Amino acid sequence: MKRWNGWGNVNTDYPVPPTALDYLTNRLGSLDPIPDAAKEIILSAVTESRLPAHPLVDLSRRRE
Repeated sequence: MKRWNGWGNVNTDYPVPPTALDYLTNRLGSLDPIPDAAKEIILSAVTESRLPAHPLVDLSRRRE
């Protein structure tokens, strides 16, 4: 399990106590993880820049 700030060991498991899991499920609903989005789909949703032209601002799209 990695912590929110990226530290940790992915092979370490910190199980949630059943009472906490019941509480979270009642408060938040289903706790199924959201699937990762494909990079291409996210990039296609980015709109064109509305910044005015400026010599120090690069408005081109970069794809890594």
